[in-house]
Amino acid sequence: MSLISWLFPRKKRAAKDPTPQVVEKGPRDPIHSFEAPLVGVELENQDNSVRQEIIARTAVGAETILVAQMGALKLAAVFVAETGEQLGYLSREVSIKIIREAKGYDYGSRVATIHEPDPDSGIRNVTLTVEVFEKPGRR
Repeated sequence: MSLISWLFPRKKRAAKDPTPQVVEKGPRDPIHSFEAPLVGVELENQDNSVRQEIIARTAVGAETILVAQMGALKLAAVFVAETGEQLGYLSREVSIKIIREAKGYDYGSRVATIHEPDPDSGIRNVTLTVEVFEKPGRR
């Protein structure tokens, strides 16, 4: 043990919970909003849950959580806020824009549209409404 570590011992920190959390910010008006279709809605999640089954039981207007996954793809994963189940991802272009601007703005998102199943594939596509808010104290 070095003298510095003996004089200034580090406190052990509890492991941070990686689960996405919804933080209530109070009523605010968005600066602007846009609609964004989800990609990857036909895939399975890592826990083997089927996204199409999750989409089928998700209501229009359900709040969602955007979580940046900073791997090689740099995509924003989309989870249902109430259940924590993944619906899909925002497209690469939208994800990169949000990830780059995330420090300057807050984002809220909801399911805007759940489309009818495609007649050939049976895949239901989902569109989100993404609202952009100014961070508190940024004026």
